[in-house]
Amino acid sequence: MAGLLLVSRTRQVTERAIRGYRGQPARVEQDIRYQVQVKRDEAAIEWALFRAGWRIYLTNAPQASLSLTAAVLAYRDQYIEENIFRRLKGRMLSITPVYVQRDDHAQGLFHLLSLAARLLALGDYTARRALADQQSELSGIYPGNPKRATARPTMERLLEVFDNINLSIIHLTGQRVCQATPLTAVQQRILSLLGLPATLYTNWTVA
Repeated sequence: MAGLLLVSRTRQVTERAIRGYRGQPARVEQDIRYQVQVKRDEAAIEWALFRAGWRIYLTNAPQASLSLTAAVLAYRDQYIEENIFRRLKGRMLSITPVYVQRDDHAQGLFHLLSLAARLLALGDYTARRALADQQSELSGIYPGNPKRATARPTMERLLEVFDNINLSIIHLTGQRVCQATPLTAVQQRILSLLGLPATLYTNWTVA
């Protein structure tokens, strides 16, 4: 609130004469009272509201190569490192609460989850870059709204699309039959965006 309020104070002194008695000399006592008045500085408040929510960015790129519109779009789409570690508080990684007693176990858990957060961030970048190159969007990843599309999917949402894959192993006389849930068109496209072959789910062996 500094600079937004105008504060003034008034000092009031009241004197009271007291007669002497029982050997005490006469004296004058003072009662001091302060009165504080606060008033809004409307001009300063209006200027603060005008600046609220604004950010100032600087660039050394010449205007010929980076227009104002392009600069704003670039800053809006800027890479923020803190978003990677913010995932550690999310539902998928959920670094807290920590149910370990030993310090070396806690340190190992942090290292493992930090690596997982980096892999999720890498998946974000890979999928979004592929969609940008194709100038397209990805749909079918939002439960209950299959037509909703986005050009900036997250790895958490992409992984949830593979949640319905099951592997069945049937033991018959002298042989073993294995069958996995076929990949949907959306799942196949996600693998393509991530640069992964569909054979990850179709070519496998069971020990």
